[in-house]
Amino acid sequence: MKKLCYLILLLFFCSTVYGGGLNKELQFWMGPGLARYQNTYDSAIPEFGFKAETKHTFFAGFALSLKKDESPLGLRFSLEYLRKGTNERLYDLGRPVRLFTYNLDVLSHCGIIRIIVFSGKLRPYFLTGYDASLVLKHSLMIKDPSNGSENLTSETKKFDLAAVGGVGIMFPCANLTPFLELRYYLGLVNIYNGNYKTRTLLFSAGLSIPIFQKKS
Repeated sequence: MKKLCYLILLLFFCSTVYGGGLNKELQFWMGPGLARYQNTYDSAIPEFGFKAETKHTFFAGFALSLKKDESPLGLRFSLEYLRKGTNERLYDLGRPVRLFTYNLDVLSHCGIIRIIVFSGKLRPYFLTGYDASLVLKHSLMIKDPSNGSENLTSETKKFDLAAVGGVGIMFPCANLTPFLELRYYLGLVNIYNGNYKTRTLLFSAGLSIPIFQKKS
């Protein structure tokens, strides 16, 4: 995993240096999302057990975007703060008795290929790529009459890796390009307790700002 992180950083810095002939944009975004853990022993039974549920989350980030004018393909290298996690509800004889909320705070890096469908006043596009996340903190909050919390960071993997796919649409203007995106992160690593994988759906609104453009 360390070698992968070094490779990601190398690609990021090389892209900023070897950017001749490319249109470069700095992008900023933020938005809400839905997150949950997918585990292999989902014991949700009507009488007694746990049931995983989605939780509301949030994120914000920025990216360097690279693209040639004549090509529909572009590259994007991003950093963002993201909260993943899940809700788990305990049932007793079919009655919910306790809610467990897992909060997984990560520093996320995405390498994305952006494919523009067509150019015009509206520019829809597809996204595909990877996400590598450094775990900052993992905590559990127990909501019941007594209430409590537990720090799970030491028991959690240091890195999460996910496949990313999504869609978006740009609204080109004179100097700024607003955009909307929907992305899905499919976690590939058993992040906690040997059987939890992250699943995250993110909706973002952002702006693209041209940088290092030569004046005609």
